[in-house]
Amino acid sequence: MKHKGLAQQLSGRKDKWRSKKGRKRLIKTYLKRFIKLSILILVIVILWQIIQLPFFLMSSHKFQVKKPIIILENKGIIEEEEILKTFKEFCLKNYSSVEPSIFKIKFTDLKNTLLKNPKIEYIVIQRKFPKDIVIKVKPRKPVAKILIDSRVFGIDKNLIAFKMENEQELPVITGIRTLKTGIPLTNKELTDALLVISQIKEHEIELLPDLLCIDIAHQYDILLITKFDETKIHLGHQLEPKRLVERLKELKIILDYYREKSEYPEYIDLRFDNIIVKDREKI
Repeated sequence: MKHKGLAQQLSGRKDKWRSKKGRKRLIKTYLKRFIKLSILILVIVILWQIIQLPFFLMSSHKFQVKKPIIILENKGIIEEEEILKTFKEFCLKNYSSVEPSIFKIKFTDLKNTLLKNPKIEYIVIQRKFPKDIVIKVKPRKPVAKILIDSRVFGIDKNLIAFKMENEQELPVITGIRTLKTGIPLTNKELTDALLVISQIKEHEIELLPDLLCIDIAHQYDILLITKFDETKIHLGHQLEPKRLVERLKELKIILDYYREKSEYPEYIDLRFDNIIVKDREKI
């Protein structure tokens, strides 16, 4: 009897031990399942957020570009409003909104669109998060202006013409009937006219204030026309820089001489070795 009671007691303790061990195993099993399920839910949530992120970035008001920051390197040729107008037209056409997301705007396409304006030499566009873009613009710098009828065009050192106002004090070129803006021009007489202007500036020959215009209407003769009595100065064509500078310096001396006399000649011909000065006939 004593042995039987002891066996029952040991069996009860064993069952009790087995019961605790089983519960632990069961808890571990459920815990593993819970962890796996939690990880699966977390992965699903993360994937869903990743899928929704582009939509959020494209549609959130936090990233809408209200108005670009426009920085002009120099003012006078092009105004901020002109660039802003082009920007809005580009956004409306491509994104059906004048205030698109900063992530929607394709900078290469925007840059190419803005560069269609002949007044602009180059552009740099940068993002400034969360909702600003910076457009840095370098306008073309005119070295002269071209008059065609009542229209005024600027022209830069690369022979690219663009429309401009008639306010800037620049050398005036006449004699061109038509031109295309935004592309390098190949007019030989125009090239010669710009050479004259560049040599006058480079060698500091004080002639530009005396000139009314540079007339390139004649194929083989560049004409300088003075403000006083519209004296015509014949330069010829196929101008060679060194000889041109010498002639322009001689011209300055001649004009100073006649200015003191207040009697200006009819024309001055610099095409030949011997300079020809034709005085006006006295009435």
